[in-house]
Amino acid sequence: MIRICFLAGFFFCAGVTLAADFTLRASDNQMDSVLASVNGEAITLEDIIGRTRAEEYQLYNSRSGKELEKAILDLRRKAVDDLIDRKLIIADYREGEYKIPNRDIESELDAAATKMGVRSRLEFSRKLEEGGTSLAEFRKQVEDHMIVQLMLFRQYATRITITPRDIYQYYEAHPDEFIQPESLELAMILLDPERQDHAAAVADIKETLAKYPERFAELAYRYTAGPGADRGGALGVIERKRLRREFVEAIIDPRAGKIYGPIRTADGVAFLKVLAFHNAVENGFEQSKDAIRKKLEIEMREIVRRQYVESLRRKAIIRYFFPE
Repeated sequence: MIRICFLAGFFFCAGVTLAADFTLRASDNQMDSVLASVNGEAITLEDIIGRTRAEEYQLYNSRSGKELEKAILDLRRKAVDDLIDRKLIIADYREGEYKIPNRDIESELDAAATKMGVRSRLEFSRKLEEGGTSLAEFRKQVEDHMIVQLMLFRQYATRITITPRDIYQYYEAHPDEFIQPESLELAMILLDPERQDHAAAVADIKETLAKYPERFAELAYRYTAGPGADRGGALGVIERKRLRREFVEAIIDPRAGKIYGPIRTADGVAFLKVLAFHNAVENGFEQSKDAIRKKLEIEMREIVRRQYVESLRRKAIIRYFFPE
């Protein structure tokens, strides 16, 4: 049973901060805002913000203004749904006769510790606590992940079959998919248009970059009001055709290391640095067949997963608190 409670403007009045600088931060009291509930268990902003932050940075490359706000809201709604599905799958596991051996969970913990470069549980626990997570909390996260993977694998194992004929027919029917489009890896400095020393800041950035282009990341840490500030302005990789209009018009000859700006946008003045540029590449069938198999498998897994969670949702009480 799904009950949807519409609360006009809830995402704005209850904590999803989408201010002009798009820093996408929320205060401590906002993090407790309830976005949905499943069988009486609340899902808060804090539960999803860590899941969406990286993708929100990516959205800034191709959206602005109200369109960006809507895209971020849609992304966070999807994160809420994904978390509800996860909780229902774990509940289904608890109700069944399934059992993940404790040694398997311990093995995953040991692997995680090794990746962090630690050799003892005491040191591992200390490292986790430095990052704001206890060993018990991390163990539960590992166990929950293993539970979800187990329950989904049981669904996939008997319901998914992909033949060589399926793969070739897909290749023949979708030729355009096997051309990798031009893409860029970008970094950005974005100046808040409301800052008092705006003109002086633009001048300082222009002068510094003209002499020392390698100091772009340093200037991003110092000046940027946009996404990627904590990563030296790095925004990740995006297809060239998906860049926002102002950036397309500015980036005429993209080459690694080249800097563009100042670029005036609705959100402020931006400087862009091309960290890497990738030309379009066309792939043949032999090069593509593994990717096609993977794509078909992902698509079929999503169908099976959706059918599974829909059956679980029909037995659950779910409430959403979204704007109309």
